[in-house]
This record gives sequence, structure tokens and C-alpha cells, in this order.
Amino acid sequence: MHSPYFYIITLTILRLVWHVFQPIGMAGDETYYWLWGFYPDWGYYSKPPLIGWIYGVLNPLFQNNTFLFKAFTTLLGSGSLVFFYKTIQLLTKNQKLAFKCLIAYSLIPTQLLISSFLTVDSPLLFSWTGACYFFARILCKPTSSLSDFLGLFVFLSLGHLSKQMMLVQLPLIILTSLIYKPELLKTVKLWFTLIGSLLALLPSIVWNSKNGWITFQHTAHHFEKAPFGFLEFIQRLIELYGSLMVLLSPIFFVLIFKAIPKLKQIRSNKAFGFYALFGVLGFLIVSLLTIRQSINANWPASFFPGLIAFIFIAFEQSHRRLLTVGTAFAGSLSLAFALFFIFLEPLSKPLFNAGLEPQRRAWLGYPKFAQELKALAPEGEQIIGDSHRFVLSQLAYLGGFQKNVYQWNATDEIKNQFDFFGTPYKNKKTILIKEQRHPHDSNKLPENLRLACESLTYLGELRFHPLREYPKYKIFFTNNFNHTIQGQSSFHAH
Repeated sequence: MHSPYFYIITLTILRLVWHVFQPIGMAGDETYYWLWGFYPDWGYYSKPPLIGWIYGVLNPLFQNNTFLFKAFTTLLGSGSLVFFYKTIQLLTKNQKLAFKCLIAYSLIPTQLLISSFLTVDSPLLFSWTGACYFFARILCKPTSSLSDFLGLFVFLSLGHLSKQMMLVQLPLIILTSLIYKPELLKTVKLWFTLIGSLLALLPSIVWNSKNGWITFQHTAHHFEKAPFGFLEFIQRLIELYGSLMVLLSPIFFVLIFKAIPKLKQIRSNKAFGFYALFGVLGFLIVSLLTIRQSINANWPASFFPGLIAFIFIAFEQSHRRLLTVGTAFAGSLSLAFALFFIFLEPLSKPLFNAGLEPQRRAWLGYPKFAQELKALAPEGEQIIGDSHRFVLSQLAYLGGFQKNVYQWNATDEIKNQFDFFGTPYKNKKTILIKEQRHPHDSNKLPENLRLACESLTYLGELRFHPLREYPKYKIFFTNNFNHTIQGQSSFHAH
């Protein structure tokens, strides 16, 4: 298999076949964003609007066909691989090395995972690698064409619409230009491209200006300072690095640090320096952030392609065998993940007996939960839940409720996108859900919610998963929900 494009096509087909067996359902994040697609808007609570727009286009076509959503995100991941390969080939002028990097990056577990979940990260990585490719063209060609700048503009704009992390590319492009092609910084086309791409932020800015700048507040919340202490810092760093050793595979993770002393080659090796800036620099900054807070393992995902290319360029001459072993190990780890997901359901009981409970954020348990709920109240037309947003979005997806699921919020604080979904319909047959996450939590419906029901019937108690004691869900039913009975609504206008 000597053609990189044939390799990408083959890998894509294998992943699509894998998804035919539905080893992974729609995760909570996916069904949450799926609901966004039914409410097209210029912005959303926690993210720029692209993921909502994507689901808004796909929902009428795919309905709730899990395979089709998985196929779409798999194709986005394959597009990222194409841009990744083309960028390395362009920078190194070494097709063989570029092919090795492609295989290695495609086989690390994080590439499998991001390509399997249609969340903000898959369009972000597609946009990030696309922008890297067009910037590399501008950097390497003596005279860049207008189409190169247009391509960079398009992918930067898509990235800004995907996730706030894409803004990091702008200073990286400026810094890389300063080192390797300073005359670029004197060209109007580059500045028009970089600044012009920020126009993609306008939809979110306009939406936020009308909604209390809630996305900016939510993003700032991720950077709240945690209590500082040396032991806390070490613990947070170990947690992050432990996750990254799995996502990148242990051998590649260790090689990152082994290659760092070679950073002195930055000025003499453009390709090495490009990936040092677009990979290692971001990785080190994220690592330093653990001084003040915990870091989610997906935050540095944009830097993973650069990290893989960085270590391959650094050790292509001196540690070829180790790179080959690292690639094989990464592939074995990804294969183990793929097989584990296929057999996760039958393995759940042995894992539970070993002390590992099925996680509430996973898809395991949701289908049965939705079936049991429908069996309890087959005539239910809408759901109101005093429960987690992922639970409600899963019930919407698996139970076919779509725009008829609402989250009860008795506070004045906007907690998530459910607070923008409007008011439940009056006089509809309504299922009410009260979640009890822990033994000491109340299992009673909030008083205001109970008062909004002219009559209320208790139907029974369900669990998220048969192997988990908690969370538990008390299920109620009313033939006539009327949110005006209580005198004030806990919902925005419909």
C-alpha cells in the first residue's frame, strides 16, 4: 500500500464498516448538539454556531440514524488526514517521511476517537489541518497565489465558527512568518486574510450581545483559577499526561520530550520549526496551565498532528526503528479500543464486578432507559426533566421527542442551551422526570414544577443502567401541563 490516498480510503472504509456494528452510540455531547440543530441560531450557549448548523443541515436528512452521523464525522477525520499528509509532504519534500507520519497519526487513539464523535472537535481538526496546509503553501512558495490566501481564509473562518481554540492559529501564523518569511508580514493579503477571518466571529458576537455574553462567560469559566499548591499542580499535570499517554500512545508521548532538546534546529529546518510551533509550543503552554487549573485532555487536540510530525522529523534519521515500533504500538492500542467498544455491553458486568461502573456520560444504558420510559408512558407527547442535559438529549434522540424535551431550571441563572429552547406546550400529555444522582439527593419533583400540573400520576422508578445504583429517575405523568398555573414560568418564551 504505497499510495497515501489509497491508505486513507482503505482506513475510512474500515472505520465505516466498524460503525456498521454500532460499537458506540451517540454520546451525550453529540445528542446535545443534535438538539441544537433543531434550533438554528447565530450562536449557542457554550460554542460558536458551526456544530449547531451542521446538525441543522444533517438532521432533516439523517433523522436519528446513528451510522450516518458517525459516517459524516469519519469523513471529516479522513479529510484531516489528507491535509495533514499534504502539509508534511510540502514542508519536508519527503514523500516517504510524510507517508510514515500519516500512518502514525491516523493510528493514534485520539484520531480514532475524534473521527468517531460528531462534536466540535472533528470540524475543528478538519479546519485546523486545512488552514495549516494553505499556510504552508504560502510559506513555501516564492509567490503565493490568491487562491492560497482564499483557502487559508476559508479554513480559518470555519475554525473560528467551530471552536474558540482556532484563534490560537493567528499568532502562530504571525510568529512562523516572522521566523521563516518575514516579508509575508508586509503583505496586505496576509493581514486581510487573518483579520478578515475574524468576521466569522460576528454571528456569535451578535448573538451574545443579545444574550448577556453568555458564551464568553462560559469560556471564561474554563479558566477559573484553582487553589494553587505544588502537590495540586503535580497531580493535575499527572492527570493530563496520563490521559495524553493513552491518546497519543506512550512511545510517541515520551518521544515528544526526547525531541525537545532538538529545538535549537528551529531556524535551520523550516519543517521542524513549523511543527515545533504548531505542535510543541501549544502543548507546553497547555501543560503550564495545569499550574492554575485542571485541563481537559481534548483541549490540546489541535496540537496532536503537529506533535506527531515533530517527533518524526526529529528522529527520522536516528530512531527509525523506534518510530516504527511506536506506530505499531499506537495501532495496536487503537485496535484494542475498537474491539473493546464492540464488546463493551457484554463486558460491562465483569467490569462492574471488578469495580468499574458504566459511566453516565457514555451511551451504555441509554437505549434501554429510553425504551423503558416509552413503555411507562407511551402516550407522552413531551418531556420535562429535572435532570442532566445529556440525559434529556439522549431521551430526545432515542425516544423521538426532538423539539419536545425541556429541562427544568428553577434558578435565574442560564445553565446550558436548554434554557434557550423555549416553553413546553400547554395542554400536552407530559412526562416528568426527577433525577436522583446520589443517595442524599431529593427524589421529589420541585414544588413549582408540581404545581404546574393539574393532575399528577407517579409511574415508577428507572435507573440509568441496570448495573448502577445511581442515578435513579422518578417518572411522573400529567395529561395537562400548564406552566402558568404557578404564576411564573421557569422557561424562556416559546
